[in-house]
Amino acid sequence: MTITILDGGLGTSLSGIADTSPLWSGAFVRDAPTNLSRTHSDFIEAGARIIQTATYQISYATGERAGLTRGETEALMREAVLLAASLVRGCGQPVRGDAACEPPNNPSASDVYSSAPEPTTTGVEVALSLGPYGATLSPSCEFTGVYPPPFGSSPAAEAEAEDALTHWHLERLRVCASDANTWEAIDIIAFETIPLLCEMRAVRRAMGILLSELQDGSHSNGDHDDATSKSDYVRLGGKKWWISCTFPGPDARLPDPTASAGVGDIVLAVLGEQHGMPRPSGIGINCTPSSAIVALARELSIAVVDTVRVQGLRSSPPGSAVMEDTPLSWTFPWIILYPNGGEYSLSESRWLPNNSQTWASAVALAARAAEATLEHSQQHSRCRDSPRIIAGGCCNTSPADIEALACLLRSNA
Repeated sequence: MTITILDGGLGTSLSGIADTSPLWSGAFVRDAPTNLSRTHSDFIEAGARIIQTATYQISYATGERAGLTRGETEALMREAVLLAASLVRGCGQPVRGDAACEPPNNPSASDVYSSAPEPTTTGVEVALSLGPYGATLSPSCEFTGVYPPPFGSSPAAEAEAEDALTHWHLERLRVCASDANTWEAIDIIAFETIPLLCEMRAVRRAMGILLSELQDGSHSNGDHDDATSKSDYVRLGGKKWWISCTFPGPDARLPDPTASAGVGDIVLAVLGEQHGMPRPSGIGINCTPSSAIVALARELSIAVVDTVRVQGLRSSPPGSAVMEDTPLSWTFPWIILYPNGGEYSLSESRWLPNNSQTWASAVALAARAAEATLEHSQQHSRCRDSPRIIAGGCCNTSPADIEALACLLRSNA
């Protein structure tokens, strides 16, 4: 079984601009791309084999608050993807214009990334980071789940909220999917820190709509680009993707104001049969205290195994999982674990220092616990593929923390 190392907290590793910009780490794409590239590279050198793009908080709303037009916001999001991808394709520098691997004298957001990077030569994958709707609000609400209408979920308005959130997530996905170079540079799509059950379902609906559009050769304007054939869009449609949620409090409950949702409820929302919605390739927990991650990992892996046994999941193109006639022939979804480093002090408005070894030990133990659960179940089933565990860090985790985790996992292999 593979344990793949994910990178750490990109936004919290980038001090200064990210702290005050509504774009968070996305501000570095425009204002300090060299610093952003260096941070991505630091995580790769530390052992990360998946790096996430600086797009978590980029949306039309945050772009507008940062003074960007809709077109500039779209360009920023695509630049963030291609900047990360160029670093793992053997270039080491962003790909701009015809001068691949040669940065301009004065890098800025006006330098348009126009070339798709070559296939990876480093074994590192690029994950498109997409935060929840609540992360783009001011103040952010991903840790409370209290969204304004029509996005706010209540028992009486849940269907309306799910519809609004589906459209919102689909709008962002189309920004990348409508540009073939950008879409081809993405290996994985990571929907992160999702606080609401209805938003998890909305993500699945949005992915279902997008994948249908890609198979039909259409995108946001209803037609595929003249320079890109329909077959290209079909080929680019098969992305792996995960949905990850957050447990910010001590009670191991989702911050959903309409439901006291635990791990089992989340697994059903993400992996359960939902009116033909596609299932993601993986399910995870992020932006959660590392002190809680071991217990949560055990509970999550057990709930995943139980759901797989009941529903008999298998992977089907493009990157989803569907019901199968043979209930013992299964594909386990990935399990992704990336908690925070240290604790955030509300009174001091800052992250407290993180002990790399203590944090790495907790994450490694959580990954091994999930691995043991899946391996035990795999021995008693006709599992099609070896399950994949992905482990890394979220807020306040640095390249040093990721290096400590990579070293610990190697030593215990």
